[in-house]
Amino acid sequence: MRIKYRLKRKYEVSLSTKTIYKFLKRHKLNVLSIKLIKRKYKRFEMKYPNELVQMDTKEPFYLKCSRSKHYFIHVIDDCSRKVVSKWCNRRSSEEALSVLKEWVKLHNKPMKVMHDGGKEFTSNKFKNFLSLSGIKDKQIPNDYLQEQGKVEAYNKIVIAEFLQEEELIDEKDGAKKYESFVNSYN
Repeated sequence: MRIKYRLKRKYEVSLSTKTIYKFLKRHKLNVLSIKLIKRKYKRFEMKYPNELVQMDTKEPFYLKCSRSKHYFIHVIDDCSRKVVSKWCNRRSSEEALSVLKEWVKLHNKPMKVMHDGGKEFTSNKFKNFLSLSGIKDKQIPNDYLQEQGKVEAYNKIVIAEFLQEEELIDEKDGAKKYESFVNSYN
């Protein structure tokens, strides 16, 4: 700890204790022995398909030729990573319900739906549909969005591989190309 403190104070270099001990050990300068704790991380993933699905809305994006906002609403399975997604003009509970109903039609009813608590997922319509269908509702805390990592990773894939790569002429063309993108992703 003294080495770490002196490096920070004298040279304005911030290194972790583990890095300092690895460096000292490599150069055979360590006179103190320390047991480094290797942490085993358990990946959060469901064991069976349809045990948990994650839902999210991609933030608004704009086409080059228009000023209107466009959204993607996704449902992704936590185990199989199958995706059902839709190009939407508004972020509403009707659109979110239509995507979830499409999921149910293609892959059967999930046991639990996890979402970030957006207005389209906290509406009475959406909650009533979940309760009538016997689907559990799990809203993640606002300060812990990492729990919804799979759908957020899919958002990044959509940005990198679809929005930045495809030349979208208009909304109809974009929706058609996006549907083929989702089919090829699955």
